[in-house]
Amino acid sequence: MPFQVKTTVNLTEQQVYDLLVTAREGGSNYWIDSYVSTAPAESFTPVDGEVYKFADYPLHGGSITITHDETEKAILNLENIQSGLQVMANKYNRHFTDLLNDNMDAITADVFLQCCVFGELVYG
Repeated sequence: MPFQVKTTVNLTEQQVYDLLVTAREGGSNYWIDSYVSTAPAESFTPVDGEVYKFADYPLHGGSITITHDETEKAILNLENIQSGLQVMANKYNRHFTDLLNDNMDAITADVFLQCCVFGELVYG
């Protein structure tokens, strides 16, 4: 009989922001064809003092529509980010541990983004 341990981990907005920026700047470029951002309904103060739409918009109530495989679309929003973190912790623990240990890289960010928009690894 396998034993199951559930725990709660608090991540900062900056950690998630960094994952999204890293995914956009290189980790996931090989499968993202394009994206369209939808601004949040309410104004907010961007994490780094400037709007970096791919990371800031979904973290503050907006969304990103990602096109992949030329015509397929996936949505990135706050709800998907939360569920993606849980998927990453449950299925891809090595990468989640890298995030917790501040050992994140482009691969970590790519795994995270795929967990958010697909619920699993589809590419790579």
